[in-house]
Amino acid sequence: MDKVLFGDTATKLIAAYKGPDHSFVTRSKFWIDQLGNKPWVDITPDDIERGLSVYMALGKSKVIRSGKPPNVTRRVVSTGEPLAPATINKLLMAFPSLTKMAKERYLLPRSYQSPTKFVTKQREDNARYIEITKDEIDRLILVAGLARWKPLPAIIATAASTGLRLGNLRKLKWSDINFEKKLISVPTSKNGSAYSCALSPGALEQLQRLKRAHHQPPDLVFGGHHFVRSYKSAVKDAGLEHKLTCFHLLRHVAASLLSQANANEATVMAQLGQKSPSMARRYSHLSNQHLIDAVSRAWS
Repeated sequence: MDKVLFGDTATKLIAAYKGPDHSFVTRSKFWIDQLGNKPWVDITPDDIERGLSVYMALGKSKVIRSGKPPNVTRRVVSTGEPLAPATINKLLMAFPSLTKMAKERYLLPRSYQSPTKFVTKQREDNARYIEITKDEIDRLILVAGLARWKPLPAIIATAASTGLRLGNLRKLKWSDINFEKKLISVPTSKNGSAYSCALSPGALEQLQRLKRAHHQPPDLVFGGHHFVRSYKSAVKDAGLEHKLTCFHLLRHVAASLLSQANANEATVMAQLGQKSPSMARRYSHLSNQHLIDAVSRAWS
């Protein structure tokens, strides 16, 4: 085991990684940079904590784009804001994930314990709910119609009712949408599994309108268009900049409105495609019709 070098081994493992979480590779590379080719057995909890301290000192960053296609340049700059506890914990958990992969290939003995087991995780605030109303989201969708990028109302309505992440929305195909059943099929979620989520009547109408607007609609519903500025402008025009500080919070809107309509936690997690082992057992019995009914009540 003392000949198993972390850097070389981890580099090969992430090259063989075929999972859906692309950020796992980035997090793994951070540990390779921090720990180098130290023998895996010699890595200690102190090494892990030092790595976390380096990561936390970096803080949040954002990508600044300049120029026009095809001469667009990108640079990463620090925002000066601290990292969220969940972000730090995800970095921490990349190490035991690599360890598990190494064990599965018999590169490490089964008895080996990851040093992260002795490192305390950051305490997370897992509240998925925000104070917002259906009327406020309807107003946002309405003013989004002023944007030059015409799919903006549809992508907002879809995200707010289904809770789909931006990555899934960018990959969404027209063939994934069942207009008759009011469902979207998600081939691969962040946790690697497929699931279905229900569309609200308003989101369904926006998608139908978007499809009619294109005589021959492209395969992708939204594609990779950069619409952040348009979204922020619509949020400001709707007077919601203090509530919807980023697009991802529309996922929280989906959870919040379902909760306000008295949907239970299992229903919320099923709609959002979230799976913990215990919750998976609780919502495995839920039918698509149950989700459709719950979403319709939340948006009625």
